[in-house]
Amino acid sequence: MLFLVGIIIFIFTFFFVYTTWSAAPFIPTHASEVDALIGLTNFSEDDVVYELGSGDCRLLIAAVIAGAGRGVGLELNPFLVWWGRWRVWRAGMSDKISVRFADAWRAELCDATVVITFWFGSRMEKLRDKLRRELRPGTRVLSYAFRFPEMKPVAQNRAAFLYVFGFGDSSKGDSSKSPNFRGQF
Repeated sequence: MLFLVGIIIFIFTFFFVYTTWSAAPFIPTHASEVDALIGLTNFSEDDVVYELGSGDCRLLIAAVIAGAGRGVGLELNPFLVWWGRWRVWRAGMSDKISVRFADAWRAELCDATVVITFWFGSRMEKLRDKLRRELRPGTRVLSYAFRFPEMKPVAQNRAAFLYVFGFGDSSKGDSSKSPNFRGQF
């Protein structure tokens, strides 16, 4: 029994360290910050929201409540995948939100219309480059707490920054120059 407990502690520690190294550790977002982040953009039934490092899925649940049609959580920590799936089930949203045990660096994001991320500043440049390659024009990216280097957000508040990827200048620097989008999120 003690051996089994030791293995579980080792696995939990391994995934905590690996996710911290890969992107960011799990830090639950305070309810007031969830509202501020989700309030930066308008969601519609056509939106497919990806959360990179979905943790307990509170942001995906809030996005679907705010009107998003579907949510996809990508999480590396199997304990958080189970916890997130339980919270989605408990919220009655299993038909709208899926949570995958997946590495966001390897996942395809091409069907996303909104991406939510809370990654450390040191990973934002690499993430920006991935998003530039994979996202369709007009995809909105909500970044909690950290900015993308060399990009200007189209909107921001005390908690987050909103970017638009895939339009000439928007993915090469100033996302506020995206055609016909300023102020419409």
